[in-house]
Amino acid sequence: MKNNLEVAVINSKEEKNRVVEKLKQAEGKARKYQDALNEAKRKQKIIQDKNNMIDMLSDQLSQTKQKATTAEKYYQQNKELVTRKCALESCVKAREKTIQELNDKVARLEKDMRQKET
Repeated sequence: MKNNLEVAVINSKEEKNRVVEKLKQAEGKARKYQDALNEAKRKQKIIQDKNNMIDMLSDQLSQTKQKATTAEKYYQQNKELVTRKCALESCVKAREKTIQELNDKVARLEKDMRQKET
């Protein structure tokens, strides 16, 4: 009977050791799983931060495009105004020249009329 008891105790210790070993393996797997989960969360956070940065940069790009479009519109308007101004200045100079020529002609005619009167 003592032998059976000793065998039972030995079997019980071996079973306990197997259970402890399985527990250690399960704890190791749980740690690996938790580490993998933490790594996945860290990578997800990085991806989310990069997506937020992309959204912000897209908004900035859109605003910059709108500003560039507005600047181009004003540039074209200013270009047209400068062209009109130059055309008007040229027209004014031509008319001033015509007026000067007519004034010179009037002055000559007045001079000729005075000479004929005398």
